[in-house]
Amino acid sequence: MATDDVYVLSLRALLNGKQVVNSFAFRLLTAVTPTSSSFQGLANVLKNGARTNQVDDLVYQDWRALQVRGAGTTYSTTPPFRTATVSYAGAFTGTLTGALTLTPASNMDSIVVAYNTALAGRRHKGRSFFAGIAETAISDASLIASTAVTAWVTDFVTPLSAYFAGGTDLTYRFGVWSDRTAMNVALSNTWPRVLTSQGTPDPANAFADVESADVRQYVGAQRDRRPGI
Repeated sequence: MATDDVYVLSLRALLNGKQVVNSFAFRLLTAVTPTSSSFQGLANVLKNGARTNQVDDLVYQDWRALQVRGAGTTYSTTPPFRTATVSYAGAFTGTLTGALTLTPASNMDSIVVAYNTALAGRRHKGRSFFAGIAETAISDASLIASTAVTAWVTDFVTPLSAYFAGGTDLTYRFGVWSDRTAMNVALSNTWPRVLTSQGTPDPANAFADVESADVRQYVGAQRDRRPGI
């Protein structure tokens, strides 16, 4: 392992029979090989920050960290475009359910946390959609209530800021990872639409350190995403 290797840490939860996955990218600051226990710590920081403001219908299940940049990962211009041989996985520890014993909003409704970097362009901006919010988190104006925004800033953004650019953590930096840049693929214009190489992959420039995060006031909608886009 080496400094600047990048891992995508995915957290899986269940909400009333629906599977919810959020992914976060972290860059290594040292050449020390990471361990399952270090990723377990990261996963629990993220889980604990979010679950404080999620309803108890949501139950966290497990996590997986996949290397997307480093000696264990290779890129090519032909499918599967990326081959990763280094990964870690585990189950969450501690309390697994959301902390709020309130009526949940629709499974589709979510809190949106936006991540800002020093680089321009949509490939260098990120967002997380957190399901399992309470009905009381949505105001009469169909916006996220100011009290809910403040709570998410305090309970989720503040602990995560230790991993921002200039943060206090000495092992990891949190950032935005662009699969579109790393693999340099896009959906073809003809049917059936498949991922097609657009040229040389560029994993070296696919990660940008997050400098700040904002909790948005609009209600986000959970939606399916195609890999690599």
